[in-house]
Amino acid sequence: MRKGHPAARRFELERWLAYPHLLVSSRGQTRTALDRALEAMGRERRVGMVLPGFAQAPALLAHSDMIALLPSRCLMPPHGRGLAVFEPPLPVEGFTLSMAWHARREQDPATRHVMAQLRALVKAL
Repeated sequence: MRKGHPAARRFELERWLAYPHLLVSSRGQTRTALDRALEAMGRERRVGMVLPGFAQAPALLAHSDMIALLPSRCLMPPHGRGLAVFEPPLPVEGFTLSMAWHARREQDPATRHVMAQLRALVKAL
C-alpha cells in the first residue's frame, strides 16, 4: 500500500480487508490462494483491479488506496519507493509463476534462449 495509507496506521486483517485489492493474474482470475484462505475464515476481500503482471503494481499502489499482496522482489528499490510494506495479516500459500509466448515463436532460437535463461534465473531464486 502507499505510504500514508489509512490502513498503515494500525495494520491488521480488518483494515486490510476494508480497502480494494489490486490483484495480479496473467489469466484474469479473481480468486487466488489468498481468497481460499480468507474463505476458510469466513471472510472475503474486494478486488478493485486485476493486472496481467507485477511490473505495473507498485506505481498503481503508490497513487491509490488499493492494497496488494505481492512478492517481496517486486518491492525492491526503486519499485518499492513510496510504499508501506507489511507482512500479510494471515499465512498464504505460494503461487505458480508461468511464462507464455506465441506458438509461432516455439522454434525461434532467440525465444528459446531467453526462456531458458528466465527458467534458470527463477530456479536459482
